Amino acid sequence: MESEKDYVILRKTITTLSTSFILAYLLAITGLVQQLTDGEELSYHTGNDMAGWFLVYLFYVGAVIAVYGNFVSVILDAIRKKWLPNMRWLFVFFHGILGLINGLFF
Repeated sequence: MESEKDYVILRKTITTLSTSFILAYLLAITGLVQQLTDGEELSYHTGNDMAGWFLVYLFYVGAVIAVYGNFVSVILDAIRKKWLPNMRWLFVFFHGILGLINGLFF
């Protein structure tokens, strides 16, 4: 049977990867959407451009989420287990606030 530590690592890895891919995709399609709303004609290499920007955003966003996001999440999880075991909503609220702080400064 898996230990709790293995479960936490698996859960944080899946969350990091899924969040990174979704955010990188959303950021990559903003260029396409901007071209369409400006009335510009799409170039032949739009798919290549979008795939390239997806990778750039994936590496940047993935690194930030992997380092900052997981660090904050582990700290908040330890605090919740030690002092606030019955207040899961507060745990989610602090995740949102600390994620927003990182987004505002960078």
